[in-house]
Amino acid sequence: MEEVTEPFGEPDPEKRAGWQRVMELAKTHEIDCVLVRWQSAVSPRHELRYEADQALRAHGASVRYYWPTPPGEAREVIRP
Repeated sequence: MEEVTEPFGEPDPEKRAGWQRVMELAKTHEIDCVLVRWQSAVSPRHELRYEADQALRAHGASVRYYWPTPPGEAREVIRP
């Protein structure tokens, strides 16, 4: 597992070094799933987010979004 982070700013994932790293990992089949906390972390523009998702899928990987559980609440684990 590798954590890839980058500062917020550029809306086009293809222009960001972090997303380029994610795509490199997908192209070499080192990953099959990307966990992202917020959809806008991929891109605040939905059309760019969908393009990025399709590019990942073309290499056999997918994006999964998660939101933190509020303190004191139980977390349900869903396994595919």
